[in-house]
Amino acid sequence: GYLNEVKGALCEAERGLSKLWGDRRILSELCAKGYGSEAISAVRERLQLENGAKRCAKLIARRRITLSSDKAAAQRTIASLLRYGYSHDEIKRAFASQSRGE
Repeated sequence: GYLNEVKGALCEAERGLSKLWGDRRILSELCAKGYGSEAISAVRERLQLENGAKRCAKLIARRRITLSSDKAAAQRTIASLLRYGYSHDEIKRAFASQSRGE
């Protein structure tokens, strides 16, 4: 009764959110650390409260990432954001919001 797995997983998820990681990376890290399905489900519920595209846009702004017109450079940029755990859709929406100045 000393350890609460769900609380620990939520704490780890908050740490990932503060690093501006995407949902996929946060959940992957939790699975790698051995958290159980109940804890993972609680974290998924918590992540549904977040807007992944806004988090991705914040990361893009913080790291001053631009989408190059060069196809190879653009693919490297997108691959980098995919490694952060964002989906293609979230990345697309994040760049769209950046171009609108949101």
